[in-house]
Amino acid sequence: MKIPFVATAERGYTLIEVLVALLVISLGLLGMAGLQISALKQNQNAYVRSQVFISAQDIVGRMRANTPGVSDGDYFGAPVDVDGIDTSCDKASCSTSDLATYDLNNWRFNLQQEVAGGGGCVTRKVEIRKGFSEDKVDDLDALCSGNVVQSDPVVIYVWWSDSHYKNEKESDNDDDDIKIIALSAEI
Repeated sequence: MKIPFVATAERGYTLIEVLVALLVISLGLLGMAGLQISALKQNQNAYVRSQVFISAQDIVGRMRANTPGVSDGDYFGAPVDVDGIDTSCDKASCSTSDLATYDLNNWRFNLQQEVAGGGGCVTRKVEIRKGFSEDKVDDLDALCSGNVVQSDPVVIYVWWSDSHYKNEKESDNDDDDIKIIALSAEI
């Protein structure tokens, strides 16, 4: 007796189904990798911003410890690059002017090292805003030079480059590479 041929459903996967599944999984993994890279960049940007605020509070504390230097205007002026840690007042007694120079040099060196090549200055300006603000300024020297009228509030400017934390599309616009934060403080 001859058994009739019965068509049965095929079992298993075809090669095309496997390739489509691999394509979907690989696209998902690429998307996850892109999100991870973006998260790492934003995390580093947040770290730098927190270091900016810590540095600004550092110089405010140093200025509060040397109020005669603040009154004499020793903390105010244009920004300068510093080559290394200033140790001039570590073991010797310093005048209020020397202590202000010591404080500013160490503060600026730490900004250059810790805050993505950043910098900073201290000035007295009339600030309409309270607390801090982010500004965009083309000329950092003009930002830091200002009046030193005793009645005006002390303003600490800290800047850094955030070009490391941008993607390709954002980095095409070079205008926003330097970020500046202004913090006004009462000394």
